[in-house]
Amino acid sequence: MGFPYLDVVSWPHCSSGQTGAMSEQIKKYLRQLQEALSPAPPISVENLKSLHAAQDYKGMVQLIKRSMNIEEVTFRVLWVPDGVADEEHKDAPAWVRLPANMPFYGTRAFKEMTIEMCFRKSFLKFNKYDQAAIVIAHELSHVVLDSIAHPLRRVEKAVDLTAMLLGFRHLYASGAHKEIRSPDGMHISSQTIGYLSAQEIRDANQILEPGYKYPKFAGFSVNKTILYPLAAVAAALVALLAGRWLYNGWQLHQRLLVAQANYRLASPGIDVRVGFITWTSTRKVPTGTELPSTWAREVRKSTCATPKVKEMIAQGAFYVYEYRDTSGALVGRFEISSCLS
Repeated sequence: MGFPYLDVVSWPHCSSGQTGAMSEQIKKYLRQLQEALSPAPPISVENLKSLHAAQDYKGMVQLIKRSMNIEEVTFRVLWVPDGVADEEHKDAPAWVRLPANMPFYGTRAFKEMTIEMCFRKSFLKFNKYDQAAIVIAHELSHVVLDSIAHPLRRVEKAVDLTAMLLGFRHLYASGAHKEIRSPDGMHISSQTIGYLSAQEIRDANQILEPGYKYPKFAGFSVNKTILYPLAAVAAALVALLAGRWLYNGWQLHQRLLVAQANYRLASPGIDVRVGFITWTSTRKVPTGTELPSTWAREVRKSTCATPKVKEMIAQGAFYVYEYRDTSGALVGRFEISSCLS
């Protein structure tokens, strides 16, 4: 889980001025990430600046993990001298050592584990606060994605986008690609951190910008944070409620993932997909099939008769049942969000 860092000198300097169309890959990744994670407003940088100026890098780790709502996990910070690392991380300024089987977010095992984070102190010391912050945020985003078993957890660009989604997008904009012009204006020293190009970072920031109309997803999607000017007290209340909701949602998500794994073992012929707090079961039926008028009532009765499922619905889970014919066409769809008659 290393983080790339490049220091390139180009000569002479020229600017193409090309921006290109918005990356479809970035839009796709952010859409998938937002099915599980709610966007956070940009983190305040004043404390990060102060901690970096004091060379309190452990304090930066503590502040960033608290902002990502993973402060219950213990991180053991290791300082690695320049030139010392295994083959995988020989050029990386930082990396995190994740367990082979990451405990689910919010579980007792998750709260009790200790994760090693390796940093090159020289990188943190001789680079700007925003560069240090995005390196730390990237490594902690690995923990976030692994703890919810997100399908993009091994996609490094998606890990960078997770950090941007969780409040570090402005820091990526200022710190991931830095250019220093020589006094004569003929040389540009370029510093690049991370896996996203400058254009991809601009694309992601455009999507996450206040006022952007978030796409609607099939089934349930996490409420998006309203990023408009609010009174300070109201903003603090919204953040508190959102944090508690997301924590409870993650716990429910982990239970659904376990149920999905067990269900697939018991019923391999039925496709089951789990979103953040949605369970979608798809059954194949012959082309031309007409579902009986009582099927929705029978599905609800059968679903709510299962105690564990009924409990998860009461906690906010949405159960969706789809019937599709052999061509993939939708024959019928029924959603259960309550077992109350």
